[in-house]
Amino acid sequence: MAELRDISGSINLEINEFQTALAHQKEHVRLRESEFARTQIPTKKLAIAYDSLGCALMANGLFDQAAEAYKKSVEIRTELPDFKKVDLFNALTGHGLISWRRGHDCTKAVEYFQEVLHDREEEYGKNDTLCPRYDDMLNSLYELLCYKSLMPNSRTGLVLYYIGTVRQSENKWFEALTYQQRALPRFLATVGPDHTLTARTYYKLSQNWLHLGAYADAL
Repeated sequence: MAELRDISGSINLEINEFQTALAHQKEHVRLRESEFARTQIPTKKLAIAYDSLGCALMANGLFDQAAEAYKKSVEIRTELPDFKKVDLFNALTGHGLISWRRGHDCTKAVEYFQEVLHDREEEYGKNDTLCPRYDDMLNSLYELLCYKSLMPNSRTGLVLYYIGTVRQSENKWFEALTYQQRALPRFLATVGPDHTLTARTYYKLSQNWLHLGAYADAL
């Protein structure tokens, strides 16, 4: 039942039914917390529930509550016996997006994203050269539904995309271009040429080239 709530919340998030998505994710957390109350054993599934809740709260503009949900996820994950820093991907990227969207604190947002990027390079090498095709990082139904993250190294592309997008919002076109150029091959190699993330990255690259006066490249 908890998994169904997560799926329903994720689907509603994708079709912009944000309030419905939030209702499902709140129930998702309630069910996971009920499991914890019975067993007194924290699990990765409970942390995932708070990550999903944070995403739904953020979509509804409830940034303070979203930050608390991501904070709870971090608290749970860091207490798990198999914890690795890369497991904080969802929570740290969530905090980065909140910093950017809530107060347009681009500096803080990029700090979060750079921390995620550093953690992944420490674990998997630059551009995820040491990353396995599959691993237990694929633990969010939201990612599976929305990003088809069958290969976890698509996550590096996502972080690079976020940094580039934030730099675009600051009119730092060349720096934005650099990150989007790094994001594109990660998406092509993981989610493929027909995915929306790949299409968005092409669009961002075109915007960067236009602002830099490279019209032929923009086309």
